[in-house]
Amino acid sequence: MSPIRLVLLLAVSLLWHVSYSQQLRAYKSLKVLAGQSIDVPAESRSYPDFIVTPQHGTVSKFKYGYEDVYRVRYSAPASFVGVDTVVYKTQRVVGGVIKPFFEGFVVAVSRVIAVPDYYAVNTNESNLSLDVLANDEFGAGDLHISKLSYISNGSASISADGKRIVFTALEKGYAKIGYTACAGGDCSAALVILRVDDSHDLPAADTSRYEIMRDEKTTLLVAPGFNAPSNAYFTGDLIRISDQIYEYVPQLGYSGTEILKFSQIADGSQIFHVISIVVKDPFLDNGWNVDDRFYTEVGNELIIDLSANDLGGSIQDVSKEGLIGNLYPITDHTYRYIPAENFAGQTTFTYRACAENRCDEASVHLTVHNYEPLYDFQHLYTTRNSPLELKYAVPIDDFQFSLVQPPAYGTVEIAGQGHSFNYSPDPQFEGTDGFVVRYCAGQPEKCKNISLAVSVQPLESAGCQDCVWPGDHNNDGQVDIQDAVVLATNIGYSGPVRTGTSSDYWYGQEMEDWPATLSYGTRNLKYVDGNGDGILSTTDLQILSHHYMKAHNLVPKPPPGLHAIPLNLEILTPEVESGDWAVIEVSLGSASLPASDMLGVNFSLEVGGRFVDSSSVQFILSDQGIFNPVNSVIAFAQSPKDGTIDVGIGKIDKNPIQGHGVLGQIRFIVEEDLNGFRSLEDLVKVRILAKRIALLSTEGQISLEDREEILFIGKASERNVMIYPNPAESWFAVSGKIQSMRLLNLQGQLIKIWMPDSDDRQSYDLNQLPAGSYFVEIVDEGGKTTIHRLEVAR
Repeated sequence: MSPIRLVLLLAVSLLWHVSYSQQLRAYKSLKVLAGQSIDVPAESRSYPDFIVTPQHGTVSKFKYGYEDVYRVRYSAPASFVGVDTVVYKTQRVVGGVIKPFFEGFVVAVSRVIAVPDYYAVNTNESNLSLDVLANDEFGAGDLHISKLSYISNGSASISADGKRIVFTALEKGYAKIGYTACAGGDCSAALVILRVDDSHDLPAADTSRYEIMRDEKTTLLVAPGFNAPSNAYFTGDLIRISDQIYEYVPQLGYSGTEILKFSQIADGSQIFHVISIVVKDPFLDNGWNVDDRFYTEVGNELIIDLSANDLGGSIQDVSKEGLIGNLYPITDHTYRYIPAENFAGQTTFTYRACAENRCDEASVHLTVHNYEPLYDFQHLYTTRNSPLELKYAVPIDDFQFSLVQPPAYGTVEIAGQGHSFNYSPDPQFEGTDGFVVRYCAGQPEKCKNISLAVSVQPLESAGCQDCVWPGDHNNDGQVDIQDAVVLATNIGYSGPVRTGTSSDYWYGQEMEDWPATLSYGTRNLKYVDGNGDGILSTTDLQILSHHYMKAHNLVPKPPPGLHAIPLNLEILTPEVESGDWAVIEVSLGSASLPASDMLGVNFSLEVGGRFVDSSSVQFILSDQGIFNPVNSVIAFAQSPKDGTIDVGIGKIDKNPIQGHGVLGQIRFIVEEDLNGFRSLEDLVKVRILAKRIALLSTEGQISLEDREEILFIGKASERNVMIYPNPAESWFAVSGKIQSMRLLNLQGQLIKIWMPDSDDRQSYDLNQLPAGSYFVEIVDEGGKTTIHRLEVAR
């Protein structure tokens, strides 16, 4: 397999998998040290009524006499580390009427809390010492920096004493550093956010936007030279930390938008850095009912209970507008849904529940999907004498597997009423085996054959339950590009170290669950720790890459989204010749079909392999695209085979994306040798196909429709220049007159530039280069650029 270039290397289903059932649309997330307490303001006309009390800690309510709000106090046990949940009902006056409101918080209890740090630096400063531990909290032990999980726009290292980060910025803009702080064997992660300015720049107007929850403070980074505004123009408190750093604290209970105008005089005129701060009340949308999600197979009806997870209220009416299929009442809160004939996808309807002067509307999301395996072929791995149990975990039950072609060196047993199967290699067998199974689901039954290769590795491993397979971060059964997105959205978390991780063989490894936390796209964060070092960092991408496309189970295809959000391909070079760059711009969504609450995206692009120089394939993340700023993103690309590139992009700051826009560009060089395929044609059509497209959002993972475009490869024109010999050893020559020539490695990095004289036959020394493959980019005397692949042999 040829290597692949990812130009943006490590720049810096969303589900909260926590120990509570979803009873509110929105919760507030908090952190507290084990053994300590935290107070949460609650806007109410009377003492809040607890609906859900914590499973581990204790909760109480009280009121300070001088405050208008009540307070809810959560106290964490000293022995507990994990996640707890509290839900309570308050009373607010709306339009002169007292109405119930519902508030709740999810509190993460730990023994170390790393807190974000903010700095304002200049491009002419280097080796800055950042005291990031100063505001971190811990119970016992020596607090130190264990690891840097992520670095963007500069270089960073840990000081010798482990107490500081040494940082040098690369360019103006913003930089981010992810670090993990540890004390007494416990760890926590946080981001360092740096505003990087250039002292040579003239003062300029600027704008910034911040968004926080009610009763939360935020840190503001201001352009240099600006003075703070008068507090007569905003209601909160503004505290100056340093020349460019301020802390804003909204009034207790305030929600709305504050506009702060920082100002300075430049060239006799007043200019402003305007900062907009949106303070949101996270509980406004919480009500008696919460959205429901139900699943069924294509053609199968479903009985649903609308009130099962509601807090109260009686159902007043049901709106079936836009529903695909039929809905029939059984009782006042249960219904029978029958999908439309041959319908597959997601559809929705709404219902309204009322009580105590308040009515709320909730949506019911119905997924009609057979959850067929995503891949037609998978390569499974096990070890000598170790059976492989393949449990197919999907939210439907009308499906079954059957054996089509048995293995040659083992046995396959269908189990669990056809919902799972086991492969057992013959005693002492080592090597490669294979078999074929059929998956059938829905009414009328639809079936799909899946071919499975099995590598039985030459070692024995102890069996384990709920194993960790290194690189399979979402534990869906295979190491693939979705796992890069899951890692990006969970970067920086820490947990117990996994032992026995040094083997190059791939097998399930025993590991205890990490403490429950607010994780993304995976049931437990232990699966995301690819190298087993106890910290989720960009180094885990190396394990993902090493075991790429290895499988231990079948991967279900995610269901399509409610709306057909498109992944768009625009070929910027619609007609190319061999040796040219083909450039394809990839964008997501449209004005009428935007993405919402998105944390990551992945897709595979397939091009006819005979036309692609796979070593030249690149993905370049757009710095003006939808994943902006790019220093809050991890982008990863991998080529599982010639002519295919997999791309995964994820947000490390966990701030969901709304809207539509460009993702980036995919570029590759058209092959020099087309094997005579187009000898009778002037143009050859090449299909560019985007497949296995998935979004990770706050509602989980959904799949998008495949997209296809056509690239035309024209008959190569007679070249004015050529290079020889190729392969070369100590030198190569160029035939023809050229303006300039550049030598690049396969990652696109410039190695050397030549500016030839008038001689049209010149030789160039290669003695200083190691053996390998290179690109020679030549501009001929007519200004045409061509790219040649040069092999250097020794």
